[in-house]
Amino acid sequence: MSGVFLTVWDPVARDASPVLRTTSGGYPHITLVYTGGAVDRSVLYHFSSSLVSVFMFDEITLTHAFVNSFEKNGQMRHDVLLGIDEASDKKVRTTRAAFEKATKVAFDNTPHVTHGIYDTPEAAEAARAAVSAHLPRTVQITGFTID
Repeated sequence: MSGVFLTVWDPVARDASPVLRTTSGGYPHITLVYTGGAVDRSVLYHFSSSLVSVFMFDEITLTHAFVNSFEKNGQMRHDVLLGIDEASDKKVRTTRAAFEKATKVAFDNTPHVTHGIYDTPEAAEAARAAVSAHLPRTVQITGFTID
């Protein structure tokens, strides 16, 4: 098992959302914790069961889009990421800190939803500009998954 992910849904546009898309990373989600396989599945399930009351049906505002470029497997990758509102960001980071305290496994990235994954910076910038026209946008946490 590698982590716990909060699934998000656009309650207005539903499956035709201009901001939420399935990528090679899966359905639209916020990575709550990523363990890289360092934590037993039973610990992730136990941790996740408490999340239902903490996050379920929360509304999160996607506030801005930005490009994150990095090398993966010897290739440059350019992700268009959607930042979340300050209160939701704090809630995710607080939950991550509690998980780290309990397991000693840290995960720290900027909480976000991935809009798209691109091969070139130009394609990523074009996508960032296009999705920015639809922001801010309120979406809803509808569940979680453990992968």
